Amino acid sequence: MKRLSKDGYTRSYRFIQDTGRELEQALCCHHFTQPCPERILAALKSYQNADGGFGNALESDFRLPNSSPLATSIGLRLLQHFDSQLHPIDMIKASVRYLEHAFGK
Repeated sequence: MKRLSKDGYTRSYRFIQDTGRELEQALCCHHFTQPCPERILAALKSYQNADGGFGNALESDFRLPNSSPLATSIGLRLLQHFDSQLHPIDMIKASVRYLEHAFGK
């Protein structure tokens, strides 16, 4: 099995920290340096719209500012790792309300 060299890791990490969006920077830090769930949640919150859905280019290939079921599913996928904390529970509930409304429930 091939492994990433220490130099390759350092360059990759630095590239994400220098050029990535706040969310990617926080996720990288969380997984490879030190846990920082509050930083991830704060970054993720900036993608959640007033209607509870996610948009604002949460998925960088899907650049719509408005909420969409696709972007909301991505937000929920990220939130599932933090569902034991009070703040994400509110974000999750708002997302579910958005999805219920979007699908006509």
